[in-house]
Amino acid sequence: MHPVKVPVRQRSRQTFERPAMNHAAAHQPIEMPGFVLRFASLFDDGRGLAFPCDAYGAVDLQALSPRARKNYLAARRAVGRDFSFPAVVAEERWH
Repeated sequence: MHPVKVPVRQRSRQTFERPAMNHAAAHQPIEMPGFVLRFASLFDDGRGLAFPCDAYGAVDLQALSPRARKNYLAARRAVGRDFSFPAVVAEERWH
């Protein structure tokens, strides 16, 4: 039995041009809004935690990473002490 010879693929010297990226168009919100449950900080304006949720504010704990799950549970325990009562906010999704 003779070994099978497999042709070696030759490198092509062709160059491919990539279209220039339009940064303004790349960061436009997608039409489908999602929702996030936001825990705003009581002490630092603009700071807080946000977690994906449904329109009623239900967070799927199984879908969260272990770190996000730990932060979510800590934020719930700290309502009134470090964070305000959470609010359901429509989220603009960026692509």
